[in-house]
Amino acid sequence: MKFVLLRKADRRTEAGLDGGETLPVAAGFPQAALQPSAHGVRLQFGANGIRVAPGPFEQAEDLVAGFGYLEADSLRAATAQLARWSPQPGAAPVLELRESGCPGGLPGIDPSAAPQACTQPRFMVMLLSDAQLEADAPTDPLRLDAMAARNDESVAAGVLVAGDGLKS
Repeated sequence: MKFVLLRKADRRTEAGLDGGETLPVAAGFPQAALQPSAHGVRLQFGANGIRVAPGPFEQAEDLVAGFGYLEADSLRAATAQLARWSPQPGAAPVLELRESGCPGGLPGIDPSAAPQACTQPRFMVMLLSDAQLEADAPTDPLRLDAMAARNDESVAAGVLVAGDGLKS
């Protein structure tokens, strides 16, 4: 099973103090520390269009400071693997572990197939969950088809390195 590991942000990561910390992830899978939210934007889509808000964002506990992938036979085995990790001295990170995979069946983009050399900055796009997604409600097949087509275009253009859904 493949899991996505999210390192939650805190005051230290938002101040840029833990950027070089490595996470206990599977060999060959990408991991990355993310810049503090002051370097990002938040897009909110609604009936009145798109609202773009520059960082920094409040409520650092809702933010992600880094991510990686883990492989394990079960959630219990992945949790045991993480429990053996030693974070940097003085840090008290919170890690969230979620099984990867789109509940609607949209295939993920295999990060090990992506080109390793990158000359442009990389960005992580995270779609925030809501009650409907967390309930694993069925997704409109037309929406999934459109997402799959966009993913394929982005992979072919060399701009999408990895992608996967998260189970509830």
